[in-house]
Amino acid sequence: MAQDHDRPLKVFAGYDDFTDGVAFYMRSHPLAAHVLDGPISPAMGQRIGRDGIALLCPASPRDPSSAANCMNAATSLMARFPLGKQQEIEVSRRYLGFDGAPARYLLFAIPPRQP
Repeated sequence: MAQDHDRPLKVFAGYDDFTDGVAFYMRSHPLAAHVLDGPISPAMGQRIGRDGIALLCPASPRDPSSAANCMNAATSLMARFPLGKQQEIEVSRRYLGFDGAPARYLLFAIPPRQP
């Protein structure tokens, strides 16, 4: 997914415990926003418009019903911000020099509004 701007990521949301865990390990330490867990406040909607957001849902989840909720919430949010993009990615964890099993995720990116 091409980056359309050079600003650091300020807001991140993910599936289940990804929201807090992934945001913690990101270089820019974005706000961990739980926007895929329920309704979005008007203030958070404004912040997403201003700062953008990255959303992460598993492509092959352990719990299909929860993952469907993630996908539905992400798709609904993407509909509110038509410049957003979606891409499937593969990620593997690396620990003590060893790669873990790869997993596939759907990454949704909503860019910030241009000033």
